[in-house]
Amino acid sequence: LRVEARYQPPPGARWDDKTYTGCAYAGFSYGVNVAVAGLDPVTYTPKLTKLVGVYDIGRVINPTLALGQIEGGMAQAAGWALTEEVVLREGIMANARLTNYILPT
Repeated sequence: LRVEARYQPPPGARWDDKTYTGCAYAGFSYGVNVAVAGLDPVTYTPKLTKLVGVYDIGRVINPTLALGQIEGGMAQAAGWALTEEVVLREGIMANARLTNYILPT
């Protein structure tokens, strides 16, 4: 018995290069990041005490790209734990631009 399959984007997932609209990232992988933050009792400065990431990515075709995605996800976890704040207004992200959304640097 032999089974062969290729990834197919979900039905209706389309990207339009001319208008930059649609579903740009129709591929999926599975992972989790856990960030543990502490607080300095004297200065009240938050500090990342532990950051762990676990990913199920299958066979890696481009190691550089895969590592970049993992590092970006870890940075996002650190940001959510320490500095980032998603502001929602009526279910829409109000600070969806890099000019008004604080990222870790």
